[in-house]
Amino acid sequence: MAFFTGKKENLIFIIKFRMFVHYKIFRNMFRVLLLAGFVAVSCAGVSNSELKRAKTVAYGKEQFAANPFGFELTVENLMRHYGKSLKMDHYLMQQPDEIYRFFKGKTEIMFLQPYREEMKVVSGDIYSSAVKLYNGICTGMSRKEFFWKFSDWTYDSADTLTIHSPATGCMFKFVFVKDKLKSIHITNIVLRFEKSKLISEYE
Repeated sequence: MAFFTGKKENLIFIIKFRMFVHYKIFRNMFRVLLLAGFVAVSCAGVSNSELKRAKTVAYGKEQFAANPFGFELTVENLMRHYGKSLKMDHYLMQQPDEIYRFFKGKTEIMFLQPYREEMKVVSGDIYSSAVKLYNGICTGMSRKEFFWKFSDWTYDSADTLTIHSPATGCMFKFVFVKDKLKSIHITNIVLRFEKSKLISEYE
């Protein structure tokens, strides 16, 4: 009888031990699931726009005006960046100065290559999102995204925003329609010429 009682106690101990182990496993799994749920809720609370903003590096307006394309202006660099999305024409203005015109549809950007001097932007009407300027600025972006690109430009709801660079003589106009950047216009008030007087090398 004593042997039977001991056997019964051993069986009860084994059952209780297994219940304890299962409880521990269930409790740990519950903690893991609870933590995963908390992380998921936290991530869901961060909008896509906030994530974009976190990845954006803001620059000053003067930095943009000094180098609006974000790279050294050479024919090779322009072809590397825009050759696949824009066509190119080459004109002779006054020997040995040259004009390079990149265009497609309504988009047109013109550059002057003076003899033994750095290339300069003359004018630009940009409607295509394929033309990305310094720090990724391009048409189609929202007004909020646009202002995230600048560290010293406070939010403005005007339809047309401008940057003027006395150093380069360039004026940049950003036109918004329904809080989307519709077009970018560049005017160099120092470099002016009549397009009708240009002579294409392909003529």
